[in-house]
Amino acid sequence: MDRIYLRTRVGGTVELNFRNVLEPMTVQVNFKSSFYAFEREEKNKEERIKQEREAQQQASASSSGSQPAETSNPPQEPDSKQKEQEDQEEEKPASTFSVSEKGLYFIAKHEGWQPKIYGDPAPKQYPTIGYGHQVFPSERAQFDGRELTKAEGWELLKKDAHERAGKFVGQYVQVGLLQHQFDALSSLTFNIGATNFIKESSVLQNVNKEIHKQGQDGQEEIRRNFMLWVGKKGDPILPGLPIRRGHEANLFLNGVYDY
Repeated sequence: MDRIYLRTRVGGTVELNFRNVLEPMTVQVNFKSSFYAFEREEKNKEERIKQEREAQQQASASSSGSQPAETSNPPQEPDSKQKEQEDQEEEKPASTFSVSEKGLYFIAKHEGWQPKIYGDPAPKQYPTIGYGHQVFPSERAQFDGRELTKAEGWELLKKDAHERAGKFVGQYVQVGLLQHQFDALSSLTFNIGATNFIKESSVLQNVNKEIHKQGQDGQEEIRRNFMLWVGKKGDPILPGLPIRRGHEANLFLNGVYDY
């Protein structure tokens, strides 16, 4: 059987002596570089294991028809690289869009989170829960007396963003849009209601005229159109509405998802 003897030297070199009955052999190894190579290999191994686990979880979720709990929560704020990729997108018909994950996050942050039914601050006091979900009488029983989980609230928001907003933007905007423009109009519609967006909104009228493409004056006109929706005449202006309208206008014009 081979035997190994270690003899260290100053400077981080390890001398390995392999002695067997046939032929002695000496190998010198740089201890410092070998240690870091080993450390990098261990880190890469841990990363591969982590990726494999995530892939297994996603595959399991897909086969069961559900998603892991963490995917039901709002996504993280997008980084600048994602924004650069969006800047390279081409306009598409509004009917081809749905509200993006970032658009959902944008709406969620402006709506706020309420796990229990509460009176919406709007004058009509609609019962509301989660991320601005309006509770109809037919579904009141399923929310009374309990707290909504954020996963449930996120699923409601995804459904509401399409049924209360996105599908109307897709139907009534007759010009090409970018994703962030569709998200901005969907957020506005989600908040003011589809009827107001369709019948009374100068935002829709001027977007269909492509006023926003007519230089600085056109963009300022669109911004003013958004800012009109901070409350009906005679109603108190809620503090958050001017901020939200400003963020929606900025999102539409500049593609910036302000929260």
